[in-house]
Amino acid sequence: MRARILLHGAILAMLVLGSGIALAATTSEPAASGGYSSALLYDQANADARGGKPGLAVLNYERARLLAPRDADIVANLNAVRDLSGLPSSGESWFERHAKFASANTLFWLGCLGILIAGTSELARRFYSAHRPGLRAASFAGLALALAMLCNAIALWPAMSEAVVIVPATSARLAPTSLSEPVTSLREGELVSIDAQRPGFVLVRTVKGLTGWISREDVARVVPNSR
Repeated sequence: MRARILLHGAILAMLVLGSGIALAATTSEPAASGGYSSALLYDQANADARGGKPGLAVLNYERARLLAPRDADIVANLNAVRDLSGLPSSGESWFERHAKFASANTLFWLGCLGILIAGTSELARRFYSAHRPGLRAASFAGLALALAMLCNAIALWPAMSEAVVIVPATSARLAPTSLSEPVTSLREGELVSIDAQRPGFVLVRTVKGLTGWISREDVARVVPNSR
């Protein structure tokens, strides 16, 4: 009995976590836009790249990639802009690359279907003992779908704090003030993670692990804050 309660609690946790990540990744949208489409973001990124704006190009390619992680054109153009600008790669791990095999929205609904299948199969096993082997297989299949949703949510979690430098260059400083000593210089289009915030400043961490404070206006989040 206790094992079943734990199982149901784990399934519920998967649903809540997956839905939160999927919602954040698919409904967060710049205020100026009426929709969040990978195609529109891709076209905007191409226009930014042609216009000599690598920061905005990388930003919009990264946003498009959240919605279409397996789109080869998005990935190719993103890598091309990074190479032409001499920017480091995003530093994604093997798990992060392979867990995002479909959009968060798709995996969210597949995960919900998996939870429904697993729950229904578990209930049906109590009343149809002759079909228990098949129902057990269906339950495991449903849990596999829910697990795929959970893995995708974990892989997407770092994107919640990722940002792109959108100015030609900026200095990361020891303290959140323009008078503080510079630690390192960041280039336009560089991908960073935001670790903390202060009025007018954010503490960022580069893919090489360097940290420093920069002006809030010098970066844009890949997943914008909801307003």
